[in-house]
Amino acid sequence: MEATLTRSPQTPTRGLVPGTNVRLSDVPARVGAPDQTPPEPAIELVRTGEVVRAIDIVCGCGQHIRVHCLYE
Repeated sequence: MEATLTRSPQTPTRGLVPGTNVRLSDVPARVGAPDQTPPEPAIELVRTGEVVRAIDIVCGCGQHIRVHCLYE
């Protein structure tokens, strides 16, 4: 059983989907986070010769962080 309804001109508000924008189907749909675990963070040293100037960290979610190394 599959029923497709026409799209309504009304704009959905926060978290609310108008019934006219809903499609019914007998096929199950996955809701929620994927089954895969996110990739491990990647770490890279930024060097000038043998001196480490910064540490770049890339999270599995894609966020980049740079830690600057200052020496006295």
